[in-house]
Amino acid sequence: MASGCTNTQTGNNTGSGEKVVAELTLPKTNGSASASSSSDYNVTIPEGAKSVKIKYEGLQAATTSIGGTDVSSMATLGVFALNVVPTEGQGYADFSGNVVSSKSVDVGGGQSEGTVEFDQSGIKGVYITGVNVKGKVTVSAIT
Repeated sequence: MASGCTNTQTGNNTGSGEKVVAELTLPKTNGSASASSSSDYNVTIPEGAKSVKIKYEGLQAATTSIGGTDVSSMATLGVFALNVVPTEGQGYADFSGNVVSSKSVDVGGGQSEGTVEFDQSGIKGVYITGVNVKGKVTVSAIT
């Protein structure tokens, strides 16, 4: 790795051509979150982006116990890079054939903060789904 190339940058404009596209809060609704509830977000990526960065922080299980059963390990964040622009209300089944890359974050296993980067051009959208997750997710496009 060349000197100066680190992943410790912070802030809204964290490098040449990096633009925050969306700042998301999970769960999506302000109501009470349950282990069975999921939060889905469809994010459009600006044309010409060379890569997409998804930064997550403060993630934790939205519900830790149901009827005495520990469900915190179920907490998972799924991030899918798409070659189509997703429409609000669409779910994974609507564009499962258009996923170019994906990453799963094991929130229940202790992954509370970090970055997922899809280092490729042609990404037109990102589908983010959180199951039993609360926290903050920031989507950035690098041009």
